[in-house]
Amino acid sequence: MKKYFLILVALLTLTNIISSQDFDAGDLKKRTYIRFGLANPTFSYYGFTDKEDMISEIGYQDRLGGIFEVGTIYPINKLKIAKHLRMGINVDWFALKTHLFKVQNSDLLVNYFVQSKIGLAFSYPPVKLIQVDVYGKASPIWYGGTLLNYPDMDFDEDNFNGYLQFMYSTGINLKLAFIILGFEYEFGNLKLKNANEEFLGNMKNESSKTPMSGLNFSLGVVF
Repeated sequence: MKKYFLILVALLTLTNIISSQDFDAGDLKKRTYIRFGLANPTFSYYGFTDKEDMISEIGYQDRLGGIFEVGTIYPINKLKIAKHLRMGINVDWFALKTHLFKVQNSDLLVNYFVQSKIGLAFSYPPVKLIQVDVYGKASPIWYGGTLLNYPDMDFDEDNFNGYLQFMYSTGINLKLAFIILGFEYEFGNLKLKNANEEFLGNMKNESSKTPMSGLNFSLGVVF
């Protein structure tokens, strides 16, 4: 316990020293990051209204997900919006994401995505080594799918796929030295259909599009 207390004191002291520096941010450098984390699907997935609705309709028991991303932020230093504040282009070159729902009888609803993201980021470094980014992105979904995984599964009927569609996201990053923490909300609807040309659709209406929103919490490194 004493060791952890000393580590905490050291971190607080370092933060205080950094914060007290007279720092003029000037131009920002390009930053590339690799990160991974939790991808938590919302209870509005598939068109449901809330958790109770999902429990009632499909016997929801649990949810889980993960995400991996490689991206770059390119600051446009000529656009000096305000002191220390810069706008830039934020590109996630490659991202993999999965959302899992455990439902009645331990069946699984498996959702998976191969995607990229591109948008604007506003970056603000209040002190040296610390930077905050706020961004909004469009996300090309190169491939997305849903598999209804249960013992008597019929792959032609229960495997739904879609290609070259769009979702969207907004979020915030916190960079501390070479560590980056991220929080992101992704939202949008995809058209997914099986081998029989049937759409997964919306559980509450006749739409051919499936709502697939979620929250991402990530940790990574910057270089």
